[in-house]
Amino acid sequence: MKKGLLVAMLSVVALGGMVATPQVDASTKYVQTSQKKVKKATYHAKKASGVIYRLGGSKKARTLKAKRVLKNYYHKKLTVTKTLNLKKGHKTTKYYYVSNLKGYVKTSVLKKGGPVAKYVTSSKKVAKKAYHAKLAQGTIYTFKGKQTGKTANMQLKTVAKLTNANNATRTYNVTKQLKVVEGTKTNKYYYVTTNNTKVKGYVKASYLTSGQYKRIIDVSEFQNTINWAQLKPTTRLAIIRMQHDAKSDTQSNNNVAQAKKYGIAFAQYKVVAFGSVADAKKEADDFAKGSDGTKMDPAAKFYAVDDEYRQQANASETAMLNAYYTQLRKYTKKPIVLFTFQSYVLDNKINYSKFSGAWIANYSANATLQTNGQPVDLWQFSESSTLGGVPTKVDESVLMSNKANQWF
Repeated sequence: MKKGLLVAMLSVVALGGMVATPQVDASTKYVQTSQKKVKKATYHAKKASGVIYRLGGSKKARTLKAKRVLKNYYHKKLTVTKTLNLKKGHKTTKYYYVSNLKGYVKTSVLKKGGPVAKYVTSSKKVAKKAYHAKLAQGTIYTFKGKQTGKTANMQLKTVAKLTNANNATRTYNVTKQLKVVEGTKTNKYYYVTTNNTKVKGYVKASYLTSGQYKRIIDVSEFQNTINWAQLKPTTRLAIIRMQHDAKSDTQSNNNVAQAKKYGIAFAQYKVVAFGSVADAKKEADDFAKGSDGTKMDPAAKFYAVDDEYRQQANASETAMLNAYYTQLRKYTKKPIVLFTFQSYVLDNKINYSKFSGAWIANYSANATLQTNGQPVDLWQFSESSTLGGVPTKVDESVLMSNKANQWF
């Protein structure tokens, strides 16, 4: 091989190896107008671009030489410890000294705080398995843009929200597992589909739990005679009406017996309409001791008071509810839960903080519950659901809090 050709090829190889590190004219001189230490702070690159410089020369004749490209550190935390101002002609440019890169970077390409880019670090197929939402929380996304590599910064586009009742009560098929970096955190995601393929995308694994979704319903004499054997494989919890004031629900005892027979978790509730604090205490006693043949069952997961009818009352709704709670608490250590409508909470300015939790009705597609800033544990989203084994329409609820999960 001719020497000239060899030299030319080596030059090309050498230049090729330097493409990732842009050079500047080191002969350009700058006047250093200031340099000072600053409190150590974390920054990140705004974009996958920019240069890291080595500072040379004297204060009156500073030089900058490119060391590395910033895109290789796009996903990294950058530690700033100094600021530097360099002037050339009438223009002054400000730089940060990045201690973990041992070089200077233009301040315009950095932003305070840890990295914010989102990207996939691993992806693997898994055996198809059924999952469902733990609570009515979370979002299913598609991933857009570059997903992997040093300069990746994908966007998450919403496909479906698990705050929607239909989505919160579906069963999903998981077929893929990913690790996704989101800024400074790494989260596990699942790729999910539904059997009808209407919903497919990625959701944080922490929002899901394994198994088919099972329903939460409340039943009364208005559902007539229920086929509990048919209900068993599809139902997680049945909340059974026991009394309306002093009158027993005609199906209450049978529903409790059937739930026990088929191993279906159940809770109990009583419909009330207080007129005074004394009335509230008596209603609690009637529920606990039994009225017209029905009473609290020790196997119930929790006890709810259904308060949605206000009589001519001589006390605030909150005062009467608190009296009911305090009286019923004498008979049980299990959760005592308030059921009512969102509008009833707002209209009567109810403060239900004394209760173990809140079961709130709002018949809408999405969990947009307004309860004066108070938490909601169960959301009754429908009064017209259908379920095999129940001959009529039925009320249906979905979990809103981990606290409610612990009740049963």
